[in-house]
Amino acid sequence: MTAINTSEDLLPLLREDAHFYDQARRLILTDELITLPERFATFAARVDDFIVQQEQFNDEQRQFNQRVDSRFDRIERDLSHFKNRFSESQVADEAFTIAMAMGFNLVRVLSNSDLVQMCRHPDAQLLPQNDLISFTRADLVVEVSGEEGNRHFIAVEVSYTADLRDTDRARRNADYITRFTGQPTHAAVASARNDQNIQGLIDDGAVWWYPLDDQTDGAEIR
Repeated sequence: MTAINTSEDLLPLLREDAHFYDQARRLILTDELITLPERFATFAARVDDFIVQQEQFNDEQRQFNQRVDSRFDRIERDLSHFKNRFSESQVADEAFTIAMAMGFNLVRVLSNSDLVQMCRHPDAQLLPQNDLISFTRADLVVEVSGEEGNRHFIAVEVSYTADLRDTDRARRNADYITRFTGQPTHAAVASARNDQNIQGLIDDGAVWWYPLDDQTDGAEIR
């Protein structure tokens, strides 16, 4: 039997005798420390499983959120379309009132066919095709007369909430009508509410605003 007198005698024995090493380790360490690596490996495996499950949950949640967002987007688009269609119908019924509110007498409401005919003007050949198509689909164009019987037009864009897209279309359509007819044309928007970005155009008179009925908005004609 190997005599152990110093630590130098013990260390080689621990390295060479696996059984002696295991017995010494169990004597020095508690069972909790001895089983710690195995327990940690088990814990790590459970953490990995949790991460995988969490990632799967996150993916499912993300897909669910996308479906919900898509559904809400469709609902919002449908409501917006409904509001705009209602607004257009209301404006068409009030063409006479719009003309009168702007200081004119209504002569007639132009049809889309009338606008297509306007596009036969030679100047139309110089304009973007997409803009001309959009022009022929203008929400409302009316011919009016002034106090002295002078011929004018009003190009109206309709929206529940008017924004720069509406004012840009109205001003573009007014410019086209003037090019095609040689008559003064006024840009207008008809809306229940306005985006704050167009208020300056309304205040400056670049675009006229016809307010639509909205029970939540105490709008007045400007």
